[in-house]
Amino acid sequence: MAMIYLNSCASLKSYERSKIELKLLDEYIIAKDAKFNAEPIGGLSGIDYRDGYFYWVVDVPSNPRIYKTTIEFDAEKIKQINFIEAIKINTDNTDLWFDLESVLAHPNQPGFLVSSEGSIKNKKQSGIYQIDEQGKIQKTYSLPDYIDVNKGNQAHHNGVWESLCFTPDQSQFLAALELPASRWGQKPKLYDTPALVSVLRYDLADKNYQKEYFYPLERIRTWPLKPFAINGLTAMLAFDESRYIMLERAYSAGRGNKANRAILFEYKFTDLNPDQNLKQLNREAKTHKKLILDLKKIRKSLASKRLDNLEGMCFGPTLPNGNPTLLLVADNNFNSFDEQINQVLWFEIKKH
Repeated sequence: MAMIYLNSCASLKSYERSKIELKLLDEYIIAKDAKFNAEPIGGLSGIDYRDGYFYWVVDVPSNPRIYKTTIEFDAEKIKQINFIEAIKINTDNTDLWFDLESVLAHPNQPGFLVSSEGSIKNKKQSGIYQIDEQGKIQKTYSLPDYIDVNKGNQAHHNGVWESLCFTPDQSQFLAALELPASRWGQKPKLYDTPALVSVLRYDLADKNYQKEYFYPLERIRTWPLKPFAINGLTAMLAFDESRYIMLERAYSAGRGNKANRAILFEYKFTDLNPDQNLKQLNREAKTHKKLILDLKKIRKSLASKRLDNLEGMCFGPTLPNGNPTLLLVADNNFNSFDEQINQVLWFEIKKH
């Protein structure tokens, strides 16, 4: 067991370093007792930035909503987050289960794209939807049969559509699972095993997906002290025409403030042959990954001295020196499982 643990910790060194370099600017914690419209603020599992506003999706199926906010930045600090509006998802006349995980502000019209994990164990369909600014569904995007709860679903409960991002020209978007469907491997283990998540590419104007890509997840690197550990893809962003920033978030139970681990990778999506051996497919996919940052390296620099459940990611405002910025957001799960925080991390992108 010790050998497996030590080997897994060392494996990041095998990755080529990305030219994308990040500098931590600030950490901001939304107060534990913060409320908006008399409702607790939490479950912030996705974020997007457009025209000066930040949009956050809340993953509580009993009251699915999107928050519209502004963020006040002062030099290299986050001064304040101002909650302006809560856009309720209209669930009238539908039996859909909106466990929302990602949000994109539509580039051409008012409204949003959102992804939902549904509830696999309750036979509630996961999905990708276009909604208007009143929260009403305008379009439902198609899914592969193997993700359909009515057609032999192979997705894991609470491991379905976790992240959305636009392509650079914003005429298309990508949608990714958090965990592998069973045909593409297993949930990540402490040892290396194929764990490929499906990433679908859609045209905004067409409900049917155009192409399927694969992204290889890392093994779990922190040995759990209780019998639960997981690693999944929780967010992605198009950096340029060929490079995407991918956020992998792992959790190892029993580790206290060190239970969460997050790693940022650069990835290039390419056509891979899905008919080849899974191990070979996994190895080939990993050749397109480059390491940006293992966030455990910044943990001690944070006022909280911890990384929480980082699930959202978006670009932020450009700095006076011309450098872009990046924000990461943690979902506190409304403290359902443990004592957690609504954490926001702000980075300067120094080299790219």
